[in-house]
Amino acid sequence: MTNSVEQESGSLKTVSAPPPLLTGEAAAAESLGVSIGTFRRWVREGHVSAVVLPSTARKLYRVSDLERFAASLAAKS
Repeated sequence: MTNSVEQESGSLKTVSAPPPLLTGEAAAAESLGVSIGTFRRWVREGHVSAVVLPSTARKLYRVSDLERFAASLAAKS
């Protein structure tokens, strides 16, 4: 998590950056503890949805969707 510094009434305070809402394929696979190949298969099978950025056609994944999917995997085991 990245910290930033904000000026407040002549003193400095550290403010935490908000958590990311979207993540890339490699980080998504890592967060689920699987290989990129397994993650891609789950995407193809419809277990995880991608958000496609129209300007670059890059696929990103909602962190909230990944957290829900991870919870469903944990519930099955």
